[in-house]
Order: sequence, then structure tokens, then C-alpha cells
Amino acid sequence: MKRLTNILSLMIVAILLSTNLCFGQNSVGKLMPSAEVVFVNLNLKYPMVDMLVNEDTDFKKNDIIISAISMKKKLKYDLNDLTDLYKSEDEKVLVRFLREGKENVQVFTGKDFRGIYLSFTQQFCGTVTAVSEDGSFIGLSHNVDGSEVALSTQVFETAYVHSIKATLFNDGGLKPHLKENKEGKLNYIGDINKYSEYGVKGKLKESTFNDKNALEVTRPKKGKAYIYCKSPVTNEKKLHEIEITKIYEDGAKIKVKDKELKEYRGGVIGGMSGSPVIQDGKLVGGIRSSFIYNHKIGFISNIDYMLNPEGKSVENK
Repeated sequence: MKRLTNILSLMIVAILLSTNLCFGQNSVGKLMPSAEVVFVNLNLKYPMVDMLVNEDTDFKKNDIIISAISMKKKLKYDLNDLTDLYKSEDEKVLVRFLREGKENVQVFTGKDFRGIYLSFTQQFCGTVTAVSEDGSFIGLSHNVDGSEVALSTQVFETAYVHSIKATLFNDGGLKPHLKENKEGKLNYIGDINKYSEYGVKGKLKESTFNDKNALEVTRPKKGKAYIYCKSPVTNEKKLHEIEITKIYEDGAKIKVKDKELKEYRGGVIGGMSGSPVIQDGKLVGGIRSSFIYNHKIGFISNIDYMLNPEGKSVENK
């Protein structure tokens, strides 16, 4: 009898554990691969170093300036208008800034500031990975510079997408035409509201979800797979063959096999980030990056990390 009680106790514990595990995991319905190339406008709370005008500065590209105080005048500069600081010869300024996500405090000079171009906006193109039934979407498959101080991020529609072929030490990139509405304004289609190491999440103004095109999600494995993206020639969405060569916890290494991508793009190029990766009829991730010296070799972010950046596994409903 004692043995039976122990067995029953173990059965109850097992049932409780399986129930907790089920609720502990995120579940997700089918997602529709998108492959839409979009134009993104990111509005920042603080200015970012958008460009180094010359190399004679201690600032680095993508530094985010939080405050600048004159050490001589005891004056806090208005970051919206730094004209007086640009004009100064040897003004020393105590600057609080973010670099690679870490806050720093350092003394800079007017000369340092003249060597940079600051901007309160970041603009770039990227690819929407997938859309859910309610119009929510995921995309880009990597972090976005400046997202830690983002105020708002709008997404706009594009038309024909040109391809700038990658070469050795040149990323190449997608160059889309921006689509305008009847009023001559960019055609706003949605917003991004969450950012992570593995991409972005957002909501479309009007859902493009089609259940017939929706796929289950799963983790990638070694072997044949496909990048679903616009053709460099026709701009029609199609499958481009790749090989998944190595699996990581949060991503995978790939090799581009498709002749069209190799001939017209040189492999994986800027703007393709977020392009859906499909394997055995299931969505397994999104394009993340490629080697600067060989764009035919790249990486993807696994779909479970894109959906849940905290790293918990994702199951289909």
C-alpha cells in the first residue's frame, strides 16, 4: 500500500509539472511569412551620432548624447541647438552619453562636436518576417541602433526594390522606392512598439494576414532551407535556396545556394534583415546578418527568440 501511495504521489507530481510547463511556455498560432521590404522612421528622445564628419573626434558613430554641460560656463546646452558649441574653439564639455548600451561620462571639446553630425531620427529599410491574424508583426531579426531611447517608430510601404550588389568589405543593400499615397505623403502602414536583440515587434494599420499562406513555426535544423524574399529582378516574392550549416541556441549559420541571390546581390545584403527563413514548410527564423568578407555566408535569428527574446521556447497552439 505504501508503494502504491508513492506511485500515486509521483503521478500527481508529474501531472502538476506537465501542467506548469504547458503554461510556462509561450504558444503561438500559425504565422504568415511576409517578406515585405519596409521603410522605417525611428524618432529619438536624444540625438545620436549619425555620421563622423572627420576622424578627429573622440565620439563614435551611434553614440547617444543625453546631456552636455559647459565646464567653464556651468551651462547645460540645449541638445536641439548646439550652434554655440560648434563655434567654440576650446570649450570643454562634460557629456553624459550611451555607447553600445552603456552609460558613460567624459569630457569633450567643441572640436569633438564639430567632427560629428547629430540626428534625432534614424531611417533605414528592413524586412517584415511574419504577420499574425490580428495584424501584429515581427521583423528585422536584429537589434536597432537607438531603440533604447526611441520615442516612436513608424513603418512605411515601399514599391520596387533595387539591389546594390555586395562586394568584398562592402555590404551592398536594398534600395527601395518609397510608395506615396494620393496626398503625396509616404504611405504609413504601421508602428513598431518593441525592440530586442532578435528584432522588432509591431502592429499593422490593416492586417495582411491570409490563413491559406500561414505556416507553423519550429526551430531550424541542419539541411536545405529557403529565404523567402523579393526577387532581385522581378520583385516577386519567391523561395531562394540556402543550406543551414550550423545550429546555435538562438540562431543558425547559413550558406546561400540560390544563383539569383549570388549573381545580383552577392548573397545576403543590408535590408534583407528579417527575410523569412522556411524549412520543411515551416517558419524557422529570419535573416540576421552576413560576413563582411563573404556575403554568401550568413546568420539567422531563430523564430522562438524573435517571438520571445527572453529565450523561452515557443509551441504551436
